[in-house]
Formats: sequence, C-alpha cells, structure tokens
Amino acid sequence: MVKLRLKRLGRKKRPYYRIVVMDANSPRDGQALAELGMYDPLLSKVDLDEEAALHWLNSGARMTGTVHALLKNQGLLARWRGLEGLVTEGFSVSYTHLTLPTKA
Repeated sequence: MVKLRLKRLGRKKRPYYRIVVMDANSPRDGQALAELGMYDPLLSKVDLDEEAALHWLNSGARMTGTVHALLKNQGLLARWRGLEGLVTEGFSVSYTHLTLPTKA
C-alpha cells in the first residue's frame, strides 16, 4: 500500500518534515517514491505541490492522519472531492460544488 506521510528532517528539538509518497512498510526516513512538499511545524508553514498530490491521491494512495489534516487545511481535499471549498455561514456548514469544464 502506498501512503502520503511525513519524513522527519532537522536536528534535535527542531523538527522539519517533508511530505512524501512511500510504501507503507518502509521506515520513516527511508527511500521515498516522490517528494510532494515540506511542513515546518515551528513556523506552521506548508509548501506543497498540489498537482502531484492530486495525482497520487487519484492513483489510490492513502494519507496518514497528520497529512490528512495538512491537506484539509490547505483546501486540497475539497478540490480532490470536486468541491470548491468550505463555506461557513454562522453555525451551518455547506459545500459549494466546483464545475469542471467539459471536453469538447
């Protein structure tokens, strides 16, 4: 099984992660199939190649919980599911559908 997960870099007490595509049985810092971006938890900064992430998600790759939360906060999961984004109105939550151009 292929997963989107985090690969830890950085030094002690200064974590820095890469968002990578790896086989589920490979070690945390092992060889990655592809690198999709980076995540710096100390600065709360996420840099992501969205097209590559969508490609891997459409190919059947799974996400770990942390990567799922990161992609959700970036709005990528809404795009993947065909929704434009989350629209909040007071306490109710509604999704707006994204219309894709048809092939002529």
